[in-house]
Amino acid sequence: MNLSRYLLAAAICMGAAHCSVDKTAPAAGVPLSLAQQRKAQLSQPVYSLRFQVPADKKQPVAAEAQISFNLLSDSADLALDFKQAAGSVKKVMLNEQEIPVRHENEHILLPQNKLVKGPNKVAIVFEAGDAALNRNNDYMYALFVPDKARTAFPCFDQPDMKAVYALTLDLPGDWQAMSNGPVLQSTPQDSFTRWQFAPSDTISTYLFSFAAGKFRSETRMAGGREMQFLYRETDSSKLAASMSAIFDIHVQSLAFLEKYTGVPFPFKKFSFAAIPDFQFGGMEHPGAIWYNASSLFLDGSATRSQLIGRANLIAHETAHMWFGDLVTMQWFNDVWMKEVFANFMADKIVPLVLTNELADLKFMTDHFPAAYSVDRTAGANPIRQPLDNLNEAGSLYGAIIYHKAPIMMQQLERLIGAQALQAGLGTYLKKYAFSNASWPDLITILDEPAAQDLVAWNDSWVNKAGRPGYNEPLTDPKGNTYGLFPVDTGTLSSIPSIKDPVLRAFSWLNLYENVIDGKAVSPQRWLQLAMTGMRQEKEELITQLLLNELQSIYWVYLTPAQRTAESDRLEATLQQLQQQAAQPNLKKLFFKSWMRMALSAGARETIYRTWKHQEPPAGVKLSDDDYAELAAELAIRQHPDAAAILEEQAGRISNPDKKMRWAFLQPSLAQDQATRDKFFESLKLLDNRRKEAWVNTAVGYLHHPLRTDSAVKYIRPSLELLQEIQQTGDIFFPANFLAATLGVHQSAAAEKEVKDFLAAYPDYNPRLKNKLLQAADPLFRARKVQEQGAMQ
Repeated sequence: MNLSRYLLAAAICMGAAHCSVDKTAPAAGVPLSLAQQRKAQLSQPVYSLRFQVPADKKQPVAAEAQISFNLLSDSADLALDFKQAAGSVKKVMLNEQEIPVRHENEHILLPQNKLVKGPNKVAIVFEAGDAALNRNNDYMYALFVPDKARTAFPCFDQPDMKAVYALTLDLPGDWQAMSNGPVLQSTPQDSFTRWQFAPSDTISTYLFSFAAGKFRSETRMAGGREMQFLYRETDSSKLAASMSAIFDIHVQSLAFLEKYTGVPFPFKKFSFAAIPDFQFGGMEHPGAIWYNASSLFLDGSATRSQLIGRANLIAHETAHMWFGDLVTMQWFNDVWMKEVFANFMADKIVPLVLTNELADLKFMTDHFPAAYSVDRTAGANPIRQPLDNLNEAGSLYGAIIYHKAPIMMQQLERLIGAQALQAGLGTYLKKYAFSNASWPDLITILDEPAAQDLVAWNDSWVNKAGRPGYNEPLTDPKGNTYGLFPVDTGTLSSIPSIKDPVLRAFSWLNLYENVIDGKAVSPQRWLQLAMTGMRQEKEELITQLLLNELQSIYWVYLTPAQRTAESDRLEATLQQLQQQAAQPNLKKLFFKSWMRMALSAGARETIYRTWKHQEPPAGVKLSDDDYAELAAELAIRQHPDAAAILEEQAGRISNPDKKMRWAFLQPSLAQDQATRDKFFESLKLLDNRRKEAWVNTAVGYLHHPLRTDSAVKYIRPSLELLQEIQQTGDIFFPANFLAATLGVHQSAAAEKEVKDFLAAYPDYNPRLKNKLLQAADPLFRARKVQEQGAMQ
């Protein structure tokens, strides 16, 4: 059967209330109606861009753009997207004639009477916006997903308007640069160096990018392909332990994807850069992948989870070269498509990269807890969501598309067969190469040979939100395991002896979900079971799962009195597990968990001695970043020398990027409440929120479980700030900011702050309301669990 008719997205036009006084100006943002109109009106855009980037990040970036395109219809004005202040556009030339600047409602309007059918060329002199250029003291990087290209330069900022980009950068003389296209030449001038890049492949605006600055460079022939790597890491132990692994994982990922898809690597070059405190894990620009540096550079003490995380990240971004870059969604309502296939491919690649990896166990521990964390909440959203304007595309991202969608894809593979899915994906990639496709386009291909009725399956998995509940306990971990299953409280002590590691992991996960749902057993009983289970557990991934759940139960679901009562036994258990662990990575895992949960004065003194003398317990290896975390934990635990500890730690840091990060974080760690209050107030200014990763860490320190009583007052102003954060920040910032703000609160006062805010704004933006309900879910559940305990 043909399923596409069931899946077509509804096009909902923006209301007149959103339009400017000039009825010819499109609504702000990139409305779906405008995108559809332009797709029908023009084709073959080509950009020639030049940016002059001063060394001083406070100085503006002067820029020029030449955009050529083929006009299919000259019956209406044509809108370019450019979200910058009035006066930022200096001059507009259309088909060699200067025209008046009409910069209205985030668009530059090109008049109908100056356009011609066939080839057209517009040349614009302008001042580039800084928001998406991420300018730092001696480096910068562009990040345009999902609709940020229009903040930097005039463009047709929609994913189905693919184009070729020729880039020129005028940079400080000692900077390096990378973009999608190969470097043609770098030419020293009087006061700068001009970098010219060959035209890129045909890509969407959100995939165009460039980075420049004082980077170190490593170029290798790897897997028969030249790869360039830009980075700023200075830790020699991390460089020695990581560099070859980073290149090797890319090579193995590329080889797998070429074989699986039947499509050779489709782009002109393959290069990547490690960005300090990058706001995502990675971003898949073809020819210029950006990674968060901390995820790539690991030392010899890296845990299994860290190694898996790095391999998964590299495999994910490499898979995007095919899924998202070669074939791109038509509109961002299908953004989940590129993410589900990137994760789905990564789940196939990582067990090949890291030997002895249990693929099914990794899949379970990677995706199920994260998917449940959203799908169990009142703010749960379906995998596929409608989108009327690209300026809200960032709100579509989250655990549902990154974690529930791969579970859905695994179910689809089991339903139609692995070979049928692989063959269908190959057909899809070849049919839509360097173009765009929708979910219905793919399902139409997969539906052709399928004997099953995919209509009901699609509606259940893709179009509906929420986690199903079952009446019978789970017995087969390889069937449809997604959902909340009842537990037999009489057999809980047998969980550690379940032989199948996937079923054992799911049993722990399902028990945890029942506990926080107010069913099965109390948090204290769960704690006892988990500590017993960790003593018997041999699989590191399950140990990590238990430790993650342990921290959640300990800090959120136990009352402060219960926590105090359990702390001595917990500390002793974790220390014993650390001492008995045979592998260094497990020793470190237990040590850091102990450090993060220890409450006793003796534990604080042990943490201090470890930090002061840089002498960790036997068999535990700590990095410079780990010692910084120790210093932070001491400050939060009100060590009497906390101020001196923070200053001494600042002096220990030599890497300039990490030094700036620590300076930013210090006020959030201050023992003085007034200093923390002043720091929180500073976050209301956009310039102080530019480094989103820093902000999230700092907000987490403000709301640490040991400080929640004094941090309740930050909740309401944080929620009042949320819409501005959504409008000015990158795609993951609103959810991460909310999680850092609300994630460990458990008091009635905190619950009241959230509920009062929701009551005060009954018509609040529904996407942001969902994000808020997702972040507040642990708080709401903790209140119910504690109230149930008080009534028993």
